[in-house]
Amino acid sequence: MTEKKKPGRPPKAKPKAETKPEIVEEKQPETDVVEEKQPKTLNTSPENPATELVKDIEKYGDPDKWKLLCKASSKSQGWMKSTKAMNIPGFGCIVQIFEQQGDKLATSITHIQGVGVYPSVHGGYRLCGHAQKNEPEEVI
Repeated sequence: MTEKKKPGRPPKAKPKAETKPEIVEEKQPETDVVEEKQPKTLNTSPENPATELVKDIEKYGDPDKWKLLCKASSKSQGWMKSTKAMNIPGFGCIVQIFEQQGDKLATSITHIQGVGVYPSVHGGYRLCGHAQKNEPEEVI
């Protein structure tokens, strides 16, 4: 004999068996060593090259093509500013300005036609037109 359904009531649902989600823990291999991040070296210069101050430096190409024009930094305040230039034969040069304030970085780059990077009588390098490279520098 078949059961008659009562009008207006839905059939009773059977209770579902409780299932617990399976927790899978991933174990890190014991060979993973997390090294402490070293503070950024701010005082690099031609007199204090990065290759001597930073143990694990990696280079590609010739980073010495960039000549440091000027730089200022404060380790205690965590800031650094620098201006570098690179000669482009037959064109002029590219100038890069870089600033760091804590973890914030800013950089800009531009090209200057007909100008080159030349040694300065005051040490370091300077920008000047190719025709003026042998003229005396003004003291500011």
